[in-house]
Amino acid sequence: MSIILKEVGQGMIAKPTGSGGPGQGPLGAVTGGAAALNLPEGLFRALAEATGDTFYVLRTEPDLAFEFISDSIATATGYTAAEHYAGADLLQRILDPRDRVALESALAAPVEVPIEVDLRWVHRDGHTVWTIHRSRKRARKDGTVVLEGSGRDITALREAQERLAASEQEFRMLAENVTDVIVRTGLDHKNEYVSPSVSRIFGWDPGEMAEVSNLDLFHPDDLDVMAAAREEALAGGLARFRGRIRCKDGSYRWAEIIGRAVKAPDGSPGSLITVARDIEDQVRTEQALAASEERFRLAMVQAPHGLAVLDLDRRFVEVNPALCRILDRDRRWLLSHSVADVVDS
Repeated sequence: MSIILKEVGQGMIAKPTGSGGPGQGPLGAVTGGAAALNLPEGLFRALAEATGDTFYVLRTEPDLAFEFISDSIATATGYTAAEHYAGADLLQRILDPRDRVALESALAAPVEVPIEVDLRWVHRDGHTVWTIHRSRKRARKDGTVVLEGSGRDITALREAQERLAASEQEFRMLAENVTDVIVRTGLDHKNEYVSPSVSRIFGWDPGEMAEVSNLDLFHPDDLDVMAAAREEALAGGLARFRGRIRCKDGSYRWAEIIGRAVKAPDGSPGSLITVARDIEDQVRTEQALAASEERFRLAMVQAPHGLAVLDLDRRFVEVNPALCRILDRDRRWLLSHSVADVVDS
């Protein structure tokens, strides 16, 4: 027996020239192609099975029954083609209840309107199977209406998407409940996500940050250290540096930035996750302390009288030039001795 594929609208119909094989009904439609072909039924079935997709012709009027369904349905659902031929009500029994409305909508779609729908099925062993269906209804001259199409198993894809969504939700929950600013930045320097804490520290709305390149956010004098840290992160290391980030009002605040690259599925760098901690007060304190120490150092150096800083054991911690001259000792010797050594001598 052979199958004659003839063009009908946007698809092809398959009309068997003889009776179907055991457990198989007449073959239906496969989308694609524009020329009429004559294919042996075995070759057509082999092509259908080789794709891993499930091809089907489901009669929807006057009754609901499969006229053809490829054997790959057994891999997808755990139920054989023969079990589907025995009663189309099997569809309702193994359909995930959450997708009942979606299936009913597909079955009620107008003739010749392309249909695409994702459906979940309960496999014979109990696990959930996701499938995407692309089909079209066709009215026959004898008054029957059939739904011709194919279904593809997308379980791995949907599970990956669900894991990604869960991971994204966990990331957002973490990012939105910390005082530091968490940023995900693309390789183009554009911010893909900014935690809400950016408003409190830098005055930006998280949405506004997505419109600003990181190259425009850092103080011009800090761009080189930022670029070096970025390269270190993209190379697989942990980047850490201090830099000044521009606030919305144009002022700058010091931040300590720690970042690491997140890999794309192919192993290449996909984005950068950075944590920016506000250290403006810390830096101001450090600068004030450094200025105070410098003033003290200058006062020590310029004082005409001998001055020294001692620890609790009365050892010299710092001495000025005047004291060195008075005691006729160099600075290095004094810093290795105590007051007792000087008095005794």
